[in-house]
Amino acid sequence: MKSRKLFRPAVLFAAVLLAGIPPVPSRPLAAQAVDVYARPVQAEPSRDFDALHYLIRLKIDIAGKAFDGETTVTLTPLRDGLATVVLDAEDFTVSGVAFETGSPLAFEQGPNKLKVALPRAFRPGETLSLTVFYRGREPKNGLRFYEASGDRPLLVASNSWPDNVHHWLPCWDYPHDKATHEIIATVPAGNKVVANGRLVSVKEEAGQNAVTYHWLQDKPHSTYLFFLAAAPYVVVEDRLGNIPINYWVYPKHADRARRTFGETPALMAFFNKLFAFDYPGAKYDQVEVPFGGGMESTTTTAMGEGVVVDERGAVDLLGKKNSYLQEARTRYVRPIVFDRYDRPEQNFDRHTYPKGAAVLHMLRDLLGDEDFFRVLSRFLHDHAFRSADTRDFMKTIKETTGRNMDGFFEQWIYKPGHPVFEVGWTWDETGRTVKLRLRQVQDFSKGIPVYRLPVKIGIVTSRGKDVRTVEVDEADEAFDLPAEEKPRLVRFDEGNVLLKEWTFERSEDELLFQLRSDDVIGRMEAAGELLRFKDRPPVIDALRQAAEKDSFWAVRESAVRALGQVKGEPQIALLRSKGEDASSKVRIAAVAALGGYGRRDLAPFFKDVFRRDRSYAVQAASLEALARTGDPSAEPFLKEAEAMPSHRDILRAAARRALDLLKKSENPR
Repeated sequence: MKSRKLFRPAVLFAAVLLAGIPPVPSRPLAAQAVDVYARPVQAEPSRDFDALHYLIRLKIDIAGKAFDGETTVTLTPLRDGLATVVLDAEDFTVSGVAFETGSPLAFEQGPNKLKVALPRAFRPGETLSLTVFYRGREPKNGLRFYEASGDRPLLVASNSWPDNVHHWLPCWDYPHDKATHEIIATVPAGNKVVANGRLVSVKEEAGQNAVTYHWLQDKPHSTYLFFLAAAPYVVVEDRLGNIPINYWVYPKHADRARRTFGETPALMAFFNKLFAFDYPGAKYDQVEVPFGGGMESTTTTAMGEGVVVDERGAVDLLGKKNSYLQEARTRYVRPIVFDRYDRPEQNFDRHTYPKGAAVLHMLRDLLGDEDFFRVLSRFLHDHAFRSADTRDFMKTIKETTGRNMDGFFEQWIYKPGHPVFEVGWTWDETGRTVKLRLRQVQDFSKGIPVYRLPVKIGIVTSRGKDVRTVEVDEADEAFDLPAEEKPRLVRFDEGNVLLKEWTFERSEDELLFQLRSDDVIGRMEAAGELLRFKDRPPVIDALRQAAEKDSFWAVRESAVRALGQVKGEPQIALLRSKGEDASSKVRIAAVAALGGYGRRDLAPFFKDVFRRDRSYAVQAASLEALARTGDPSAEPFLKEAEAMPSHRDILRAAARRALDLLKKSENPR
């Protein structure tokens, strides 16, 4: 262990601490359930040509779940003597290929490739085109047909990410080749077609009971961003200046469109200014589709039908907490930039998204807002409509700010894991110093580094708060921090900025002070840590005060969860009262805590919560709590709830879980 004096002029490496993550016991990561290093190493494939433009003509039978297609590919060779063009093609049958002159070309179609023999060898600098004629029916991926169900009409929609567009058109289906494209789609009358880019025309097909939409995307982009959807959509129009902004929703959801998407123009204006980069598309559409979540496509975002909220659904805040750390503890750790996978989507996990977001916030804190957003603006301008990778981003940082961030990227992007700290402090009365001990105890055998990073330490005395910065660069270090008196509170990672796991054992008095006086994350942290003293009356009283009076909902929620671990009649009364808290999160915590008692006399309370609460999530929690009472008379109530409609079928799913719980309580093993 190295003992060091306070390091003052350090810059803080920072990451966002996901709200609600408590300190956790420091320990090596659990045995990994998935060996990601057993996956094959992948690399960007070489290519013989550059696709310039795709002209896609489709005649779609939505009810029959079939389509006829003609795709013309315009390309230029990247090597001399190009005599064969190989395209990705799957799930459809090719009937012929024609050269740009109209003459037929010989072709060979395999399981997922189409090889076309050109009439002669072509050289770089030349441009040629060929047209593929094909027919598909219910492809496994890429283009999905959906039956009408509930509020959803009969429709077809593409989901081409990450490399599935070749299931509905022949192409070079890798993201490093960017091309323009246009879609000319004919569908049964009564439907509207939405796709990328600018709407060129809409034509009624006389005598065919059909309509044809022509869309043009005139700026190059990757094939996985090609999008098409057709349904009897209602289009709610909006705009930002000269940019049309439209919300394409199911007819029965027309009244929900502005509630769900209405802030879009303001958000786009904000990002235009923030990045000093005006939105470059011809329009921006958000389109309701059956698959979950959202999927970005150029000028068009597919939004899972679950995001189109009714008035009650808008009450809940749906937070995701601790997702990356959970994956790291229970499944695997890997670098964010990682080249081992069987399928590309395996790398679009909690490491890529939540951890990636945290690392970007670390970079933002390190560079400062002004430089961070200058970097992003320059990166957008330099690489618009081109491919770029992490190294390009690192280069942009150097060119824009003059700062070499290679060390930062090496430990946070190219290495796996995160720091796990054991923290402790003692007071030296003679030297009037806080002796701080920091140990990094992450599992170094997995390639996780010893992190080098500044950490802010907050020291609170009767005179106020003093924030010091220490520079950590070894696995075990001690720091002497001068103070005029013994602190009432020592905060590790002041400002709650580090993505980390940690243990920090403190006294009852220090935690009680923290619960009353610290910032939001600190107060939440203290509520959880005080459970070590849950038999102490002052602790129970402080948790009750926090649950009842704290100004921030997340602290009240943490205190309620803690009180759920302290059984007793006084706690039941308080938890019942918190079932009427202004925050749905607190109400959920209170109902869940009461459900943990398993008392049948609470069944009427849970039924009452279900009947009167305006939040679907609270209602769902009340159903599961009702099942935990073990009261068999609850079954008809749960079955009635199962039949009720709700946003994203929240109530039906909760009722089914509750019925399963009730059966298990009636038939214990």
